[in-house]
Amino acid sequence: MLEDPRSIINTFSKFDGFEWAVVSREGFTVEFKGVDKSKAEEVAAILEDATRMLEKQVIGIGGKPRFTTIAVEPDSEILVSRVGEFCYIISVKRKYHEVFNSLLLRISKRESVKCGICGKDLTFEVYRCPHCGSRIPFIVDVCPNCRADVRVKECPSCRSLVYSDGRKYEVPRGIRFMATIGVVGLAMLVLMSGLVMWATTSSSIAGGLGILASLIILYLSYRWGILSIR
Repeated sequence: MLEDPRSIINTFSKFDGFEWAVVSREGFTVEFKGVDKSKAEEVAAILEDATRMLEKQVIGIGGKPRFTTIAVEPDSEILVSRVGEFCYIISVKRKYHEVFNSLLLRISKRESVKCGICGKDLTFEVYRCPHCGSRIPFIVDVCPNCRADVRVKECPSCRSLVYSDGRKYEVPRGIRFMATIGVVGLAMLVLMSGLVMWATTSSSIAGGLGILASLIILYLSYRWGILSIR
């Protein structure tokens, strides 16, 4: 889980929709990216004070402050969030603001998403949308750019199919049953073809390749969730 401001904004900058970021503490700039130092100091001083005043107002009426969003024309928004002793000020494209809000919330709550199979931390992994090519966080269900459904993805570590929250992907039972019949039938066909070639040509290589191909088909089907031992 990322903790220090530099690692966090460097990771954020890898995602599409990121424009610039400033991290401050008590009005003083700690880290910045995508903006020059003088501008970063100006932004930190103004927005941190404004956010602190807004937080007091929200608390005064019984609320619990989390984020401040400032609309910037034509299509950008500035997110202001206090995480521990630091104030994060991040400018993003408007259609990506929910994505960055979600990441900031996870950081503030120290929540992470891990692969349910290999344990890989997926919280800040970059995933490229197969539909539009956008670089987005692995943990999102819908691409913020093209709105495609990307709930099921391949873990970058173990290559298993998992959901955005790290759970192992399970093929629906009806589809799994039909797919199992097809996979087993294909494996048997390949195996029988190899055995026939072995018998007719006396070539142990042909038979061995048939057996190997059948095992590979069954193994990949298991890894992809088509076959299951449960």
